[in-house]
Amino acid sequence: MSKTDWLKSGKFYIFAMVFALGRVLISVNNTCMAFYLIYDAGYKGDKENPTSVYLAIIPFVTYLSASIFCLYGQ
Repeated sequence: MSKTDWLKSGKFYIFAMVFALGRVLISVNNTCMAFYLIYDAGYKGDKENPTSVYLAIIPFVTYLSASIFCLYGQ
């Protein structure tokens, strides 16, 4: 199969669209999660710690667990 044969296949474009939509959904989810944690869940900093550590840990754990399930869930 040559490089131009990939461009003629419909499955290639379906895969590309699913991959792109998945990446967009993950990015939007991680962006909205920070706003949720600040405004709804109340993870705000104080004078000693201006930024709550949970604003970094919770999205990291979510992304890490999704990666682990993706690798071993096949």
